[in-house]
Amino acid sequence: MSSLYFNQLVRLAGQHGSLAEQQLLSRWQSELTDFFGPADRALMNNALGLEIGIEDTLALKINLKSRNLGAVPSLLAIARQSPRLMPWVDAILAQQLRFHCGIKITPTALSREIYVYPKDHQQIAHLLDDPVLQDAITTVKPLFLGIDDHRGCSMYFPAAQTEWVNHLLTELGLPDWQGAEIWPWQQLRYDGTALIPGKTAIELHPLPAGVLARLATHYPFPCFRYLIPLKNHRSGNFGRDPVTGRFALYAGVN
Repeated sequence: MSSLYFNQLVRLAGQHGSLAEQQLLSRWQSELTDFFGPADRALMNNALGLEIGIEDTLALKINLKSRNLGAVPSLLAIARQSPRLMPWVDAILAQQLRFHCGIKITPTALSREIYVYPKDHQQIAHLLDDPVLQDAITTVKPLFLGIDDHRGCSMYFPAAQTEWVNHLLTELGLPDWQGAEIWPWQQLRYDGTALIPGKTAIELHPLPAGVLARLATHYPFPCFRYLIPLKNHRSGNFGRDPVTGRFALYAGVN
């Protein structure tokens, strides 16, 4: 079954994108159509928010975020597309947890993801199949978890050190964040043996057009930049990995 939102991606890539971007969407057409299928109606009704993520390489991330309870059936249908995420779906239903879904595509891989906001960290620790993760979730109590069916688990916390926020403003040549509320956060990701520092990011509500313009010109986003129009957006975030130096930009586009 065709998806209105996938068709829009294909149309925009055909008008503005490179051959490599068009080929990436074509390669994962079936999976992207399945991802969007349960969500089309909820997106049109604004029960779901659509967030687009782009990176400094050929990759595309799409997140679907619930705005009201009417979106929950759509998100559950999406999460159930991955058998490896099913234990988390059961926990979400049993504990009535807030969550949202995502999908990421690159030329070599596709991953399906859910982001879960725990109420009681102890009650979901058993879903993490490694003692390091089980200990981390009950001792440091992350604000939310990112679980995918390819790489594993990441944890997200309010940033302990925020000096870099002012450095970023200076780097962008901005006097301030143009009225946006900001939330600096830190990711810890699991490398198979330990939790290591991941992306450090700043989330903005809203994402002002002036800030977006500076981010988009100061940092090279070679792929899918046209999917994030240069205007004010409901929200957005920009992050960098302190180890690899890679960066990403996300914006809530509807």
